[in-house]
Amino acid sequence: MRALVFASAIGALFAGEAHAAGGAFLVDDAAVDEPGACKVESSLSFGSNRDFIGLSTPACVIPFFKPVELGVNIVRTRQDGEWGTALIPKAKMNILPVETGKLGLAIATGSAFNVLTGEYTGSFVNVPVTYTFSETFKANFNGGWIYEHAFESWLPPIDASLAFAIAFVLFWLVMMWILYRRRIFLKV
Repeated sequence: MRALVFASAIGALFAGEAHAAGGAFLVDDAAVDEPGACKVESSLSFGSNRDFIGLSTPACVIPFFKPVELGVNIVRTRQDGEWGTALIPKAKMNILPVETGKLGLAIATGSAFNVLTGEYTGSFVNVPVTYTFSETFKANFNGGWIYEHAFESWLPPIDASLAFAIAFVLFWLVMMWILYRRRIFLKV
């Protein structure tokens, strides 16, 4: 444990300029609270170029067949002098509990809407993975998928919607075919 902390400290001392994937973003953890619990998470990010991201996320946990965290990200941004406001309703369910010495796993999904124009701007599916080393040290990893008008750059909106739907269905058919061929069956 001390070696890991020492290596992290040395890496931080000699780190150069930080680069983010497309800008500032947050990393989610795999934990979901007990049903009935509510919370508000907020953050602010300022750039030297006067860009800004303000985020507030009220959320509550409801009992489903597993506890599900339902919330809405309220986002205010300024990028290249343009202001934007978005609402992102989201849901997160824990698949494997977050425990010390074990991997925790969850799945989260949501869609974004531009408040100023009223238009749908994208959707996401995120799979947060948390490894808890101790009560005070956790590592979070996120993987997922973001849809942001992927087909609209070369198709009109109605055809882009159809192309996305077909691609989505084909993707899952191929994934399920692979699992079936390998005799992998998931029971929920």
